Amino acid sequence: LEQKLAEVKQLYKQKYGEEVDQEDTDVQYDAEGTPWKVTEGTGVPRDCRVERLEQKLAEVKQLYKQKYGEEVDQEDTDVQY
Repeated sequence: LEQKLAEVKQLYKQKYGEEVDQEDTDVQYDAEGTPWKVTEGTGVPRDCRVERLEQKLAEVKQLYKQKYGEEVDQEDTDVQY
């Protein structure tokens, strides 16, 4: 059992780059004692930034125009609400 535990801990370290038993040094506690882990940065991979999403949206709009012959953002004048 101890050998299996050691093996699992080693696999965890390989995958996540830190020890299972390692104390969290970046945990902070609020006035009520609730633990909070601080994360800095965007939290998203670089290719998911707004600029990349806007580029993809422009590509999709262009493909729509090629297929249907009109702009996605074009107002329909013959539609009544």
